[in-house]
Amino acid sequence: MLIAEKIISKQFKAKTMKQAYLECCKWISTNIVAKNNSKNISYNIKKNESSGIGCVELEVYVMADEKEVFKMCSMRLREEGTEEDDFLLALCFELFLKDQYDKQTLSYLAEYYCGSTRNMKKLWHVARDYDITTYKLSERIITQMLFSETMFGEEEIFADYYEGRTYFRLKRAYLAYVSREYVVNGRQVKGCIFVIIANEYRKEEDLPDICKIALLKYYSSREVHQELEPMLREFLREMCEKQLYFSFYLKYPENWLREVQLYDKTMIEYHAKPGSKVAISYQIRKGESDNMNYQEEILLPAYEDTYIKNFILFGDESLRYYFTETNKDKVTVTEKSDYKPREVRPIGKFGRLNDMTSLKNEALAIAMKEFATEKQLAEDIFVAY
Repeated sequence: MLIAEKIISKQFKAKTMKQAYLECCKWISTNIVAKNNSKNISYNIKKNESSGIGCVELEVYVMADEKEVFKMCSMRLREEGTEEDDFLLALCFELFLKDQYDKQTLSYLAEYYCGSTRNMKKLWHVARDYDITTYKLSERIITQMLFSETMFGEEEIFADYYEGRTYFRLKRAYLAYVSREYVVNGRQVKGCIFVIIANEYRKEEDLPDICKIALLKYYSSREVHQELEPMLREFLREMCEKQLYFSFYLKYPENWLREVQLYDKTMIEYHAKPGSKVAISYQIRKGESDNMNYQEEILLPAYEDTYIKNFILFGDESLRYYFTETNKDKVTVTEKSDYKPREVRPIGKFGRLNDMTSLKNEALAIAMKEFATEKQLAEDIFVAY
């Protein structure tokens, strides 16, 4: 089957049109005629009117049987080495798109090819199937996706890149970007990324806060292995010290939450559109009573467009709330939601007071007396200076 493919499109500029033509012909002689069998190659040289005087545009086409061209390319790479050549690179990639490739041409493309993200990803998957080193190709894909901020299905590619000699700025930028997408925008991220973040911590690398938050979110809904506990507890303490609170923190064990004084807290979380102003209206009800007035509070973002409101609710109380989001002239009011506090053990100040809400008469009087005695003892022993 014959192919006729435009493999090169190039501009040449000079002070005069004649000089531009000469530059074009010199390039053809050096880069194509001298290196290839030119009988299968055609050229189209035309004046580029839009670029002004002294500019010509070259288009190079190849016409040959694709199988013969593939054999020629593969043979040349084996016999003459794999130095970068624009013409050969374009030809190998056009053949790749037609499923004409071998380990030699794939290795050459993985080393030098740079094109659209979609094409590079397709090449990466095929090259991996042939056990070809794809470190440089992976780096180009990740760099291009970060620059364009269009991440999709790249986790395995980054994991492949991470196994090589990673450029630390690119590694850090990618982990921060994908962590933000996971925390702020709810993007689904494969587990290999969180394994890498944990590994960076073990290597004592400096991690951005958003990476630590992402790791806390990921493991908040999964079983935590014993070896990860010290790291996650450290991250939780650090984020709470920086006042970076998220509702998923409350999924961690009771003793972890006591350390950061979150055990008695209820957190309501809301995600708004960029640039919005958010207010929460709420009422704290006792029993089934619904005659309480709503209180309104303007919220400040906890992180970017995520808003958090903390409450302390006792066992006989429940929370009803809704959010009002204002974005320019558009006002969005959410439906009312109800929240009942979780059960807590009668341990500590909050636990003891919460337990008293269910006691009556004499039992309540005894509990109050014991609580007052313990409180006084604590104040006498732990003196604040």
